[in-house]
Amino acid sequence: MRIQKPFDIVIYSPWSGNKNDKRKLRHYNFIRAIENKYDKRLCLIVENTCLKYEINNLAGLNSQIIYIPAFDVANGSHKKIKRLASMILYPLIAIFILIFNKSVRNAAGYWVSSPHPGATIVGIVASFFRSNILYEIRDPWPELPIKTGLIKEGSVAAKIFKKIDVLAQKRSKVILLTSATLKKYLRSESLKKSIVVSNGLLEDQVQRYDHDFMKGGVLRLVFAGGCARAFRMDIIFKAISIALKDNSDLQIKFSLYIDPIEQIRFKKIVNKLGINNNISFNNKQSYNEMLSAIKKSDFYILHITDEEVFREDINSNKLLDAFACLKPVIFAANTKLDHIKLSGAGICSEPDSVKKLASSIVKASKLSKENYALMVIKMDEYLKQNLLIESKAKLIYQHISNG
Repeated sequence: MRIQKPFDIVIYSPWSGNKNDKRKLRHYNFIRAIENKYDKRLCLIVENTCLKYEINNLAGLNSQIIYIPAFDVANGSHKKIKRLASMILYPLIAIFILIFNKSVRNAAGYWVSSPHPGATIVGIVASFFRSNILYEIRDPWPELPIKTGLIKEGSVAAKIFKKIDVLAQKRSKVILLTSATLKKYLRSESLKKSIVVSNGLLEDQVQRYDHDFMKGGVLRLVFAGGCARAFRMDIIFKAISIALKDNSDLQIKFSLYIDPIEQIRFKKIVNKLGINNNISFNNKQSYNEMLSAIKKSDFYILHITDEEVFREDINSNKLLDAFACLKPVIFAANTKLDHIKLSGAGICSEPDSVKKLASSIVKASKLSKENYALMVIKMDEYLKQNLLIESKAKLIYQHISNG
């Protein structure tokens, strides 16, 4: 009879990446760092939008990933119904696994990642098996869905989400925040057991290569990933338009790798501005393909609107994608922890200002190759000192290893 060895840590994070996507998301990186350094076996339980239940080992590791069936809400119709169905499926199946899978049930500790309410529910149930619960808050609930219009303030859904969050905070041993800004959403007693650990990169993810700045005299800009409202892509398009009009000799090629539905929306803006020849719309790609596209550019361009939630720090995977390629960034945001400003790894601009961003784009085009190369060097140095995940994983492991 085969004995099931308990996992050291089980991570509940439904939205940690599509099964077919090779993107190196937060929890995959932490698993690799913790197993490699401490020889521990972890299990990540995520949604699989292929609607299949699967169990696989992570490449080159003893740690495991369990895929729970979920609907693909990115494509097709009835998205709200599909999302709701997936949110119900995840906790039901995850709790079933918790009860009947000995390796999961007897784990030394559980790492529960919101904002998915299903994961939080599973964590609350898991707390009756083990008191060693790390509750990770990546986005505040119900504040985030209220702000984005998914639910109404004071509604039954908002009240339920709040009660779930409060109970999860109460029953957790440690509360892990991905941003210091999230502290204001914690109860006073929860602040005492909270730690802040932002996203990072593994050393072997960083790609070092020879940069070919302004090839053919063209400034090549890139943006890849989701286009949330906070990014205000219209400001980037307008800034490019102004930069081109005010500088007749300036050549720009802006490549976007985004969802088709977003392309339709943005093409209307681009057509109105008359910059069609300067913009290249492409579908989202796998993680490795996306990094290849970023490497071919001169600057990653990222604009984040000025809102209170971003003023303490910005925990964006898009910035990490740029750092993974050591690609300088044109960055427009208002935040204290500004990785681009602190590192000198790009050009900083003010948010919500088309003219200021246009000026930053022109400034980028006039850089010498020597100054551009210096940005890359500074980016690499800052990354080694501040953004490598190995040191971040140590902090998490220390808090969850002894229940």
